[in-house]
Amino acid sequence: MTSRCIAGARGLPDSPPRMADKRNIEALLRDGLEALEADDVESAQEHLERARSTAGEEHAGVLHLSGMIAWAEGDYEQATHDLLAAVDRAPDRPDIRLDCAECLFSIDELEEAEAQTRAVLEIDDVSGEVHDEARLLLAQLRLADDDPEEALEVLDAVDPSRKEHAAFLSTRGTVLVADERYEEAIADLEKALESEPSDPDLHYQLALALEQAGNVDASRDAMVRVLELETEEWQTLHGDAVAPLEDVEAQELRSQLEDAMEELPEPILKLVANVPIHVQTRATVEQVRAGLNPRSIVGLLGTPKLDDAEADLKGLVIMRDLLLSTVEDEDEIEGELFYALAEEIQVFFQRTDLVLSEA
Repeated sequence: MTSRCIAGARGLPDSPPRMADKRNIEALLRDGLEALEADDVESAQEHLERARSTAGEEHAGVLHLSGMIAWAEGDYEQATHDLLAAVDRAPDRPDIRLDCAECLFSIDELEEAEAQTRAVLEIDDVSGEVHDEARLLLAQLRLADDDPEEALEVLDAVDPSRKEHAAFLSTRGTVLVADERYEEAIADLEKALESEPSDPDLHYQLALALEQAGNVDASRDAMVRVLELETEEWQTLHGDAVAPLEDVEAQELRSQLEDAMEELPEPILKLVANVPIHVQTRATVEQVRAGLNPRSIVGLLGTPKLDDAEADLKGLVIMRDLLLSTVEDEDEIEGELFYALAEEIQVFFQRTDLVLSEA
């Protein structure tokens, strides 16, 4: 997918760093990763430059931190390049392999991500906790490859002492949903929420499991909680930085959605062409209780198709805040609206014949 770094291609130190320098480099890299974990990319970059000036650009830890910064900035090509190079230089570092695997997973490079994760399980000199972290990631990868049975087998190998942790319970719950074992999934997800009650992802997975189990009211309650938590999170992160929705902006977004709709196949376009388009900052509680997904960038208002009844579409609604959090610049808006609308059409009208592919 990406070319690997060639050792010696860039400036290496003339001699190995002294012990004091090595400790200093390790501290700089550790602090850089902690800064990145706290979303302080600028500080992480400063630590990277200081470590790089002593250790050189081909040092495994430098490449690791460089790749993680690139990933945080959305430069996936540079991220995978640096992380794979870091793995080449330090193949027995499970932390680097796992970060590399997660980055590859995030761009759907499942085969290479799985190879990196399985390699961690082959490293003997690591703790059982690290092996179990790899198993959780491997289970998610097997699920992404439509193999919930193997995912459950992988999870069975996790140490019993860690099977009560929220990370394990949420992963197994998600796999159990895919395996259509909804009641077991609900039990796992509810137990995970006992220790992580403010995690919107857990509430979202629980809502999906409850819906599949036929408990619609409880599912909607969980989706409302997702909306509440993510609205709070948005306010905490952005506060007053995002301007109120103005009429001019709303009309521009309507026009962009209309342009995106022109790319739909004619039979699909007819399903949505003649309904009003609304623009909001995000979904309302009432809309979510009526069935709108709080994470949908484009929502379809009305009654979705059921086995014994046709869909009744009343309108489309664009969620401005969700859209802004997804795109990096205005050129991406129309494409994001197109795919968001198409995905909702698939669900609302049960149109399995609508195949999506991104370049």
